[in-house]
Amino acid sequence: MPLKLVHSKEHTAKQSHITLKSSVGPDLSFSGILFAKASSYDEKTQTFTSQKIFRTSGGAHAISILSIGAKDKSYRAYFIDRRGDTCRLSDGITSLTLPFDSLMQLTQALANFEFSRVDHQKSLARTSFAR
Repeated sequence: MPLKLVHSKEHTAKQSHITLKSSVGPDLSFSGILFAKASSYDEKTQTFTSQKIFRTSGGAHAISILSIGAKDKSYRAYFIDRRGDTCRLSDGITSLTLPFDSLMQLTQALANFEFSRVDHQKSLARTSFAR
């Protein structure tokens, strides 16, 4: 499910307190704004997935992923904070720091993999962006 980012009107958006639920770790709380969102339904696995990206008041990003299948529901939440040439990713329990260029290469590789999978699936996708 490709997620296209479109900058919201950050100068006019009101910051609010946000808590992202997580099934595998602590909920993540911060002040920020909704930056972008996307959702899709995979007919093969009968799974609905919703992704939201937030920009925190400190300049980092937070990602929320909700997956709802026929028998289960999963919440995942992550912080991504870029500092110079490195990025720190955290789910509230585990943190990973890696060079920004490496993160972009991994993201591109995963995006290419996802695009090739989507070409072979019949899925209904809807993408919308925060204003």
